[in-house]
Amino acid sequence: MTRPTQQPCLLRYDYGRARPGHLCLSRSQARKSWIACWSRYDTLVPAILIGCLLISAAVHVLFHAGLYIDGSNYLVHLLASRNYFHASPYRINATYLTQFPVILALHSGVRSLPVLTMLYGASLFAVPVVCLGGAIWICRRDALAFAAGIMVIVTYFFTTNFLIIGEFHVQYSTFWLSAVLIFYLGARSILQIVLVLLLAALSVRSYEISLLTGPALAAGCVWRTRNQDRISGRLLLWMAAALFLLGAHVGLQGLLYPRDNNNTHSFEFALVQLFKNRNLLLLAGAVLFASSAVFFRRRAALLSLAAITSGLTLSVMVRALEPHLGDIGIGPQIRQRAQAVPFLLGAFCILVLTRWDLFRYCRDRRTSYPLLLIPVLAMLVLDLRSISEWRVHMASMCEALWNDIPRAGSVFLDEQLTQRFSSSWMLPTMSVLLRPAGSDRIIFDPAYHGWQPFDPATQVPDIEAFKREGGLCPPVQ
Repeated sequence: MTRPTQQPCLLRYDYGRARPGHLCLSRSQARKSWIACWSRYDTLVPAILIGCLLISAAVHVLFHAGLYIDGSNYLVHLLASRNYFHASPYRINATYLTQFPVILALHSGVRSLPVLTMLYGASLFAVPVVCLGGAIWICRRDALAFAAGIMVIVTYFFTTNFLIIGEFHVQYSTFWLSAVLIFYLGARSILQIVLVLLLAALSVRSYEISLLTGPALAAGCVWRTRNQDRISGRLLLWMAAALFLLGAHVGLQGLLYPRDNNNTHSFEFALVQLFKNRNLLLLAGAVLFASSAVFFRRRAALLSLAAITSGLTLSVMVRALEPHLGDIGIGPQIRQRAQAVPFLLGAFCILVLTRWDLFRYCRDRRTSYPLLLIPVLAMLVLDLRSISEWRVHMASMCEALWNDIPRAGSVFLDEQLTQRFSSSWMLPTMSVLLRPAGSDRIIFDPAYHGWQPFDPATQVPDIEAFKREGGLCPPVQ
């Protein structure tokens, strides 16, 4: 009896699409093969990534991590004045957007300090989570564009989300969503163009880095006008381009005439120190190795890439968990707000290059998707660890403010977590928020003689009305 031979045909279910020159496989058979299984992750993996963003935001909001650094200062002035508080004329749009929910709640009669604090934290996280999550979902079926989005999430969001008060979050996240709408989707529909126009209006006064991002997005808008048949669509794209260029002009003014020279110099110094941040470089390397899986089909090559990605990610976690570093997450977040810019622009270049026909065969290979989860989940674990330490720090400060114990403030200042989570000028604003109603206790560093958001002796903001329904600290027995 002769063995029946399998006749070749023109189609095979491979990587979720039909390819010529292979043997026929039914859809059910293809799903059982280890290669075709990856094609099912084009929805599952993006959903997991968006879930990671939401988990991080929810935990930060629930435990009031938005009060870190400037967050407490902004919230105290918002509550005391019941009006918007702007720290820089070059970032007004970002502060309007993030403070509007709190101002609306105040005028609606909300007086609960915990509710207002969580509302402020949620408004700070809303823009980056919505923009990054939306961009990931849009690019979920393009392996290269999806990998570029993961690079942005890993090297920017999870390395700076404790500094969520920074206006740069609005600029970075809206820039990435604008880039996806313009260069990936092509800004074809009127709805997409209107969204680009809104993002362009928001970027005018959000952050000085618009000097770099504005011209790139403006050029993309002008380029897309040639593919737009509607006059209204072309007009809206030209308006968006003009707003992006206006944002670049405002960014240039902010660099030429900075509000705070020290802040500008620290940003520039952090860029120079990029290659000394080994954790960030290793993390970016892990994402790059995971992304390169789109160029390979053999199982051995994919397993090797998975091992390399896991090794690099594990080394980052080990280094980040070393107790002597004293950083939040993988490094100093204030420096990483600047050090994330080169990776953001690099991901933008990858997004633009993915539109070339040279990469059309790679766009449908989703073998990299499970590998890209490795650095994201690792960063989420480190983020949750930092939140647990923040809770301990908050509880320690509450105990120092509520208990009438001599030298309680001095003991708190000497703690290791205080050195990590508090700056000297941040202590008075946190004291105003955490101390019990009717108390005038303020923790401050007697050795610090620099800038203060207010004079702790004579100009303490009055927010006592917001503590009648409960404070941020549980009553200490």
